[in-house]
Amino acid sequence: MTHTADAVDRVQQALDTLIRALESGRPQAVLDAEAPLAAAVGALGAGLPPPGRDAAGRRRLEAIRLQVARCRALGAAAADLSAAMFPQMVYARPARVAVRQGGRR
Repeated sequence: MTHTADAVDRVQQALDTLIRALESGRPQAVLDAEAPLAAAVGALGAGLPPPGRDAAGRRRLEAIRLQVARCRALGAAAADLSAAMFPQMVYARPARVAVRQGGRR
């Protein structure tokens, strides 16, 4: 495998870990998955040739795109569930602004 292929593998593995963390519903697992993903993505862009020059590389990039889409969907579902279970209680005090003659405070 090339250095680029290894970097793509690390991104895919990190995304799989993030997907499992999102599916678990455990916030700490999601937080723990972020640093390895950031490192893997950073290594992917560290002066390596583009991984999508051949058909196999394009398939791997498409797999990563699908993994990212799944992460987004899981994150959105978690946010929607949280909003449904814990609606935000809005409390606001009316603003009190004193205005003097001439439009100054």
